[in-house]
Amino acid sequence: MVQEFHVVQCFTCEKFQVQQVKKVTTRWSCKVCGEKQSLLKEFGRGSGADCRRHVQKLNAMMGAMVEEQESPWESEEEKNNQVTVTQTQVSRWSKYMATPEEAELEEEQQLHGNNMTDSSAGTLRNQQPEPAAPPSPAGPVPGHQMRTS
Repeated sequence: MVQEFHVVQCFTCEKFQVQQVKKVTTRWSCKVCGEKQSLLKEFGRGSGADCRRHVQKLNAMMGAMVEEQESPWESEEEKNNQVTVTQTQVSRWSKYMATPEEAELEEEQQLHGNNMTDSSAGTLRNQQPEPAAPPSPAGPVPGHQMRTS
């Protein structure tokens, strides 16, 4: 026995979808928005593959109609505003990154081998480690007393 499906449209989200035909109930819930509703109109009936193709065609037509309705309402001013908004947005990382001038200065100083303090950490870069104190001779030094506390 072949299963039968029908094409229905949700009243809330207005999407077409395929539902399996049931013998008893005419209620169904939308797969997109989850709204429960009763079967008011059937847009097609047949096998699952046929209904899926029909749903894709109907949803594509609805999408094209929505795009046509929206495009004339968008004026040139709105398009220009969208461009300026994207240009004025600043990266969240910009406060942590060096400005281009600072980056050039830092590169020059690194090339010339100059020591430069890092403003954020307060440490010296390219600093050579200080030489360790000369080793002390083994044992106590003659003429010195050892202190005990």
